Amino acid sequence: MEIVLPELILMTITKCNTTPSFIRKVASVVRGRVHSLIIEMQSPLNTICLSTLFAAFPDLETLSIEYALLTSWMPNQPTKLQKLHMDVHDLDAIRGLDFKKFFEKQACNFRMELDIDLLPVHCRSEFYSIINQSFQKYNRNNDGFADLAVGFSARETFYKLNDHFLI
Repeated sequence: MEIVLPELILMTITKCNTTPSFIRKVASVVRGRVHSLIIEMQSPLNTICLSTLFAAFPDLETLSIEYALLTSWMPNQPTKLQKLHMDVHDLDAIRGLDFKKFFEKQACNFRMELDIDLLPVHCRSEFYSIINQSFQKYNRNNDGFADLAVGFSARETFYKLNDHFLI
């Protein structure tokens, strides 16, 4: 079956086994013309290969991942992604990630949003240690744009990638 759509679309994938073959099959049905994608999972045991998502949906500009573990962060080529929102429930999701390289592969003015409401309390100091290796806190009032927003208890803290921070 093939669905022909004239415009870019918003897609939500809920409670599916998001294997690379599943992602490629979904993309083939909609011809990869997804502009915004929301993936909602039931369990943090579900993994999502970001490089497969980027290859399958080359027009993807907004991605929201809720309750899943990301693997293979690096896309093979630059993407059009402008915003990534992710619920962080496990530090394995960001541990070892080269934020600078990841940001370099994204569209100009890319913004990452990490929500840590689901992250266990005992993991929060390590989370901030990981973030502070690549980012500096940033007062958004300076120019209105931050590379990273960390959300916790309905509050956001803003950061600039170290290479983007003007001293």
